[in-house]
Amino acid sequence: MSTETQGLTDGGNAPSDAAVKTPAGADMLPAAAGKMERNVVLDILRIVAILFIVFHHFVINNVTAYTADGTGVTFSSLDTGVVVPQFIPMFLGSEFIDCILIVGVNLFFLLSGFFSIRLKPAKIVQLLLKTYVYFTLGELIAFAAGVTSYGSAADAAIGCLTAPAKYWFVLVYCALCIIAPLLNKFAEKLDGKSIALFVTASVVFCCFIGFISDFWFPYIGTNDGYSLLWAGVVYMYGRLISLRGFGTKRKPAFWFGVFAAAVLLNYTVVALLTAVAREGAWAWHMYGYNNPLVALVSVAFFMAFRTMRPVASDGRAAKAVSAVAGHTLGVYLIHCNNPIVSPYRAFLLSLTANTLWAQYLLLIPNVLIIFVGAVLIDMLFDKATHRLFAVLSRAAERFVIFLYNLLSQIFRRLFGSPDGATQ
Repeated sequence: MSTETQGLTDGGNAPSDAAVKTPAGADMLPAAAGKMERNVVLDILRIVAILFIVFHHFVINNVTAYTADGTGVTFSSLDTGVVVPQFIPMFLGSEFIDCILIVGVNLFFLLSGFFSIRLKPAKIVQLLLKTYVYFTLGELIAFAAGVTSYGSAADAAIGCLTAPAKYWFVLVYCALCIIAPLLNKFAEKLDGKSIALFVTASVVFCCFIGFISDFWFPYIGTNDGYSLLWAGVVYMYGRLISLRGFGTKRKPAFWFGVFAAAVLLNYTVVALLTAVAREGAWAWHMYGYNNPLVALVSVAFFMAFRTMRPVASDGRAAKAVSAVAGHTLGVYLIHCNNPIVSPYRAFLLSLTANTLWAQYLLLIPNVLIIFVGAVLIDMLFDKATHRLFAVLSRAAERFVIFLYNLLSQIFRRLFGSPDGATQ
């Protein structure tokens, strides 16, 4: 298992409360020794989620339409608000594919909530260390190959020191790990009426008020779903599904039907905004993670896998799936913001002679190549650095605990103990 996911989300093992409280279609299979085995189906979902994310980055950054003079335009240019008529076929094709792929990030937050994050500072430190190492190595290789350059050594140092800032998901995920114990307790305390109130309030605030206001005034904090607020809300959805067993009476076919209907509805809106209204910025905004339709698509896709019949986890294939699933965050770090990967993607897509359908077909092997390569790199990296990272992370954890105790003592001396008695 990868060090950055094992422990942060219990490595894909269902928590005990999920095993007790969920009805038929339970997530785990009973093992001989009384332990709970991994949910291989949800491990597959974890792999699908990261494949969707890699595929999504290809679609928005590399599928290109060209003008007569050779100027290229990608799907992400919609964000400028300009919709050039001759590029509408490219936009419409990419928009449909991305209406499916956009669920990837929400799926990870749902999975984290479903399995529940146990706060382990050492695991957070390991993830941050890996982020620094992968980013710095990528920059060094790119610099040596002439792919990227820096104005000075100071610029290069600052760029590497601020590596986590290049990965919004890493920052949000680490923050989510810190507040997860509070969210877990909160989810356990909610009764039926409180759950209904929470879901209603979060949908209204984040998926309607927040989503609409994000386009003009991004002050609420939802930030198109790129935020701790939205991550916490989706985490809570996953946690409540695990604790209460919501939706398990429905079959996967039902949830896939909801998924397909929501995808088509979202695509219809996006296509109308693009081809008819020519509102490119709004069309792009429809891919916000807190778009109510994107949220529905994400939950439906998650529930389709959640309600599938459990698969025995003792076979070789199941163990291989679980092993690969443990390296999904490694795949994210390696492929995202990597100056080496971007030229590779652009080079392969240039072989399609500007033919859109060929570009889309070429995405599949490209995504698989990057995925397999990243998994192998992450596996080798974990084996090579496991002991070193374990020592460093434990040392960092001790320092954090020491700092916490020190600040607690200072706080008590300044303000007194919680019960009001000064010490």
